[in-house]
Amino acid sequence: MDLIKKKNIKQLEVILKTVERCNLNCSYCYFFNHSDKSYKKHPPFINAQTIVETAKFLRQGCLDLGISTLLIEFHGGEPMLQPHSAFDQMCTTFSDYLADHVNLLFTMQTNGTLVTDEWIDLLAKHDVCVGVSCDGPKENHDRFRLDHQGNGSFDSMAKGLKSLQKAHISHRIQPPGLLCVINPHQNARSIYRYFREELEVMSMDFLFPAVTYDTSNENPNLYGKFLCDLFDAWVEEDDVDVNVRILESTLRLLLGKQSILSISGPIIDNYQGITISSAGDIGSDDSLRSADPSFLVTEKTVRNTTLTQILQHPTFELVKNAINQLPSGCKSCCWQNICRGGHILHRYSRDNGFDNSSLMCKALKQFYAKIAQHVLENGFSQSQLEDVLFVI
Repeated sequence: MDLIKKKNIKQLEVILKTVERCNLNCSYCYFFNHSDKSYKKHPPFINAQTIVETAKFLRQGCLDLGISTLLIEFHGGEPMLQPHSAFDQMCTTFSDYLADHVNLLFTMQTNGTLVTDEWIDLLAKHDVCVGVSCDGPKENHDRFRLDHQGNGSFDSMAKGLKSLQKAHISHRIQPPGLLCVINPHQNARSIYRYFREELEVMSMDFLFPAVTYDTSNENPNLYGKFLCDLFDAWVEEDDVDVNVRILESTLRLLLGKQSILSISGPIIDNYQGITISSAGDIGSDDSLRSADPSFLVTEKTVRNTTLTQILQHPTFELVKNAINQLPSGCKSCCWQNICRGGHILHRYSRDNGFDNSSLMCKALKQFYAKIAQHVLENGFSQSQLEDVLFVI
């Protein structure tokens, strides 16, 4: 594999499906409510044996490929459905096997409804950085993020978030962040102000929905307006301590710096991501299950392969090639060095595979033009910007 031959992998990101069930039933959930139903074949909870096997697999992979940073993201489903003792033992196992070999980082993405003092104790003990999913004020959030009885989850989420924030103020855990799926029909300024003024969040990110050419019918211009309005609200607040990851990453790119997002900007050839199920199955980018569930099916597990071998699997080669090759329609675009064709999920169709311009192309062009105008108005010269955009 070219990536392995050229240089070592600096960072490995592992989406670990610790729990493949959820106490919520979000309508847009790519894991439970799209075409992929593989979770039905997997155990609800990862077990102790699979954890040990995963730890051994990752340790050998880190040694073989010279990986210096390993990020394990506890994911689901809802990871806080896992019993406290099992989570504690899992983190301990990973630390015992891996901490002496790599810079080991733990994160968790949760819906926030199950936060308790016991969970905060565990997050503090193992230094787990937490992201909470929230789609805005109660009327926005509860439109999509319902439990299995059809009840809204906002009140429980907000209570959990507040507990996490108190734990951070007490210097027990890292500051929790918010992750918001963009609804282009909502007001970006209002959502931003709500996150800052009502929820008092200092770190947040905004995601496009997990859709493809075969599943989306939204107007991309609406997403562009959302992102531009979001940027305006962030700039107007002018607080350097407020981190909006999608905005900071794009701003960095247009200033000729490295993105802090692995899925945007120039190709990061010393970064690699994999997904591991609760059964120990290994797949590619987790979001690609929305394109075709086969991207998460390699017939390889942590028990029967090595990291070096799985990165040479045809599925991983296909994804790598898609990332490295611009779609035909992007090769004359002035934003190509910033965008790299957009997230490959948004380029996918059953007819053309990944050889499509991004579904979000018009939105991204609006967004990049907005930020380019901002940097030009704040001291960045036209020639500097051209050097970033047209570098060979």
